Amino acid sequence: MLAAVAASIGLIWLVKPGAELQHEVALMLSAGVAPAATAVSLVALLRSAGVLGDMRSLLTVLVAVLAGACGGLAAVSWSRGFDNADAGLPQTGLAAAFLPLAASGLLLSAIGLGLVLSAILSRSRLPIAARIIISAACGVVAAPILGLMTFMSPLVSGLIALVGLIIAALSRRAPSTPAAPPTARWQPGRPRPLAVRVAGLAALLAGSLGVAWAFTGEAWSPLGGDSTTAMRHGIIILSISTIPALIGVGLVASSRSRTGQRDIWIPVCAASVGFCLLALDYVISAGSGDLGPIWVAAVASIGIALGWAVAAPTPVALMLRVAIGAATAATYTVLIGITLTPMLTFVTPLLGLVLVATPRRRAGAPTPAVA
Repeated sequence: MLAAVAASIGLIWLVKPGAELQHEVALMLSAGVAPAATAVSLVALLRSAGVLGDMRSLLTVLVAVLAGACGGLAAVSWSRGFDNADAGLPQTGLAAAFLPLAASGLLLSAIGLGLVLSAILSRSRLPIAARIIISAACGVVAAPILGLMTFMSPLVSGLIALVGLIIAALSRRAPSTPAAPPTARWQPGRPRPLAVRVAGLAALLAGSLGVAWAFTGEAWSPLGGDSTTAMRHGIIILSISTIPALIGVGLVASSRSRTGQRDIWIPVCAASVGFCLLALDYVISAGSGDLGPIWVAAVASIGIALGWAVAAPTPVALMLRVAIGAATAATYTVLIGITLTPMLTFVTPLLGLVLVATPRRRAGAPTPAVA
């Protein structure tokens, strides 16, 4: 509720001309208070679902509040610096502190995202080193994008706050889900370590070729062209290389996750279709960057995959899962995926390396029971 109110007041004051103090308060509300309050609410939701423990929740809340403070002050600093530059005045005081404030906010945001992701991955059987690498990499990649979008567009804070408010309202009205019988047991699928490693090796080799082609192909590419052409060819290769990586992830999840097979392979198929469409768009449009129907379909398909994967294992009522999945898919498609999707392909070699290093399940390991 606090996030929604803060974002609404900030948006109204930013659109309506007012005094300098009012404008700075609006920036602090929309770029600082609203994102921090939204993050705290999400941490509370994860804590109530049993994903985060008490200490990790308190630490993540502290990091989110500090990140919000840095973000709001960075927005005010940017505004003052812009006004001073227009007036020909030197950058002093808060106006000169934009870079350290923004850097601190991004670092804290990356730490907070890493804490949450590491808690989620702790339920898997990945080695601790792999969990740390994945959490850190995702936090470093996602924090600047989310931070920049929140800083540049207060509408993002309002939209996220509105989605959180709807989810909170639905959760109060959702009927409680009956617990599974004590005798219910999770029957994992048959592990396929060789298939996982083959898929990971294919993603690692193809993804590495795509990265090398994107950044150095101008000098040696047999297809010729400049650096823009080489980047386009590299993204095409990387987009295709994500398919074996997604298959490997699906194989690992099908043998180790309590989620049903349908909820594993539908996101894998949807994301694979999305990355294929992304490669097709780069082939047809020659990397012009125009927002065409194929590009939108690719982003929407990946957003559906992400929304399904997030909502399916969430231990809440069906209506709340549907709301979470739809909100996640819409947020990615409209706010993040348009610019983030090509960047995601560059993580493929790292994902392939993690799949290659995935440990084998010990023979005769006991089947975990679900209380």
